[in-house]
Order: sequence, then C-alpha cells, then structure tokens
Amino acid sequence: MKCLIVFGLIVALFGAFVGYGYVVFTDLTKPLPKPEFKDDTYWGPGDAKDFVPDEKIYEFKLQVPQSEIDDLRKELNRTLRLTEPLDGIAFEYGFNTYALEQFVDYWRDNYLTKWDERQELFNSFKQYKTEIQGLNIHYIHEKVSEEAKEKKHVYPLLLLHGWPGSVREFFDFIPMLTKHSNITDYAFEVVAPSLVGYGWSDAATRPGFNAAEMATVMRNLMLRLGHKKFFIQGG
Repeated sequence: MKCLIVFGLIVALFGAFVGYGYVVFTDLTKPLPKPEFKDDTYWGPGDAKDFVPDEKIYEFKLQVPQSEIDDLRKELNRTLRLTEPLDGIAFEYGFNTYALEQFVDYWRDNYLTKWDERQELFNSFKQYKTEIQGLNIHYIHEKVSEEAKEKKHVYPLLLLHGWPGSVREFFDFIPMLTKHSNITDYAFEVVAPSLVGYGWSDAATRPGFNAAEMATVMRNLMLRLGHKKFFIQGG
C-alpha cells in the first residue's frame, strides 16, 4: 500500500513538472507581438507642434572653405600630449596612441594636402538633401544611364553604410550598378544616404532614436523619391 502511495506521488510530481515545463516552454516560444512604429515621429530640434514640414529636395555640393582646412591643419600641427599605451597592447584598453599618432600624421601630411582632389571626387556624384521627420537627410542619388534605361530592367536600390563609415564606401561600385553592361539584363537606381547623425545628415535631438527609427526614416526617404518597393543593402 505504501508503495502505491509513493508511486502515485511520484507520478503526480512528474505530471506537475511536465505541465509546468510545458507552460514555460509555450510562454517562451510564443510569437512576439508585432511592434508598432510611427512613421511620422519628429526627431528635429524644438517642439514638434512648431514644426513646418518641407518636402522639397535640394541639390547638395560639398564646399569646404580653405580657411577651415587651414585651421584644421594648424590644430593637427599642435604637439600631441598622449599617454603611452601599455606594453604589448593594441586596442584592448582603448585607442592605441602610437596608432593615433600615425593617423594624425597621415591626416595632416597626406589627406589634407590632396583635399581638392578628394572634394572633386565626392562631388562627382549627384547629391541632395531633403527633410524627413524634422531631420535634413543627405543622400547620393545616381540614376541609370539612358543607354541602360532603354535596354535593362531598372530597380531602385538603397545602400546603407556601416558604423563607423560613410557613403564613401560606395564610390567605387556605384558606377558598376548604374551603367550599361552586357553581363546582366538589369541595372540599379542607387540611393545612398548618410545615416542619421553621420556625414551631412542631421542627428536626432532627443533620445529614443534606435535601429527601427533609423529604418523608418530611410523608408520615408525612399517614399519621398517615389519608391514603395526597393532592394536594400545594409553595411
């Protein structure tokens, strides 16, 4: 009789354990609720109620005054007072100051001396600015050549750079995507924006701007350009 009671208790405990495990399992594996996104959240300066939307698109051209280049060179010429890194350490404890000295030397003695060439390269692409949710968004917009348009299927393509990075990442292959080629029967209309807070795009002025909000701004940019459907590449 005692054995039957003990057996019954074991079965009951086992059943309770299985039941509890099933409840926990179903709770952990149930589909997450669909997130809700607002496509018009204001991220610009000031109060949203005072915001007057501007949906115009403005041409953009990079023009850095020589005076700013000269000022930057003077700052880079100042003696760097950097703490030496620990022996045998690369970047485990922050930016290696030996490497930083090399970067500053390159920036001052190589990069800035060729600034006119670099600015000309940057301006070789068609660029624009437009206001999305209170933020001025900078972007490259390269359409396909007339020859490609006549012979190929044209698809809009949104290129998003990485972190840290910029639209400079795309300079080498944008022409490959937009120009006529005998290899494929398609070409791309390329839109390559500076992400919010990068390059010449405004940064959000209030907390809460996350990856989902970034995606919303980028989608609204493509809608502004007339594209409801498009391919996307994320850096």
